[in-house]
Order: sequence, then C-alpha cells, then structure tokens
Amino acid sequence: MDSLREKPNTITYSSLISACERGGRLDRALEWFENMQKAGVEADLITFSALIAACERNEELDTALRLLDLAHQAGHLAPVETYTRLIEHCGRRQNSEQALELFLSMQMAGGERKCALYQPRFTEEGRSLPCLSVALYLL
Repeated sequence: MDSLREKPNTITYSSLISACERGGRLDRALEWFENMQKAGVEADLITFSALIAACERNEELDTALRLLDLAHQAGHLAPVETYTRLIEHCGRRQNSEQALELFLSMQMAGGERKCALYQPRFTEEGRSLPCLSVALYLL
C-alpha cells in the first residue's frame, strides 16, 4: 500500500477486510484492521460487520465480542442480525449468560427497533434445557 499515491481510506480497508472475510481469512482481516488503526483511519460499521462475520465463520466468539465492543465505543450500532448470530453462537456454546448479556447490550445501545422473539436451544449432556427466550428488537 505504500506505493499508492492516494492514502488508503475507510472504504479501502473495509474492502480488503471484507474480501478476507469472504475468503475465510480471519488472520488477514485482523492484520488489515490493525494496519488501519495504525494508519489512523477510522473503522465504520461495514468494517466492524465484516470483522465480526469473519470471527463468526472461524468460531472466534471472544474476538467477535471484543470487536462488537469496539464498534459500540466508536458509536456504531451493529445490525440486529449481528446480535442474532452472536446469540445463536452462544447457544451452540451453551452459554445462556453471555446470550443474555448480548441482548442487554443491544438494548442499551439504543436505536429504533421492532420486537421479535428468538429462542436458542441449550442442551446439557444430550437432554434439552429450558430455552432462553430473548426478545430481539429488529431494526
């Protein structure tokens, strides 16, 4: 990128990160994000969404949650679909507390939303546990 006449901007970095996400390369996506931060280029919602999607694809929930927190700190409200996928991921990991935390985090982030119901299934040793019912507020 040093040979470019124009300095890379948010769109440039987001495009690179999105391409890495589509190619299943979380490691490269995170490298580009780090380069973006070092260059002082601000990430937007597209950047964070691509990074979080790459984390989901690679079963990196902790990294996805850290990035979601960074997005919130930067003033970006992730789409409800992002929250839904992360809550589903918590369900697969049998982590109802984290699922509820995500739901509450989404509520506290604000935004005008409509209500819908999501019920991830949690199991323990082959038997079903009561579903955690979470009312997601859709955009």
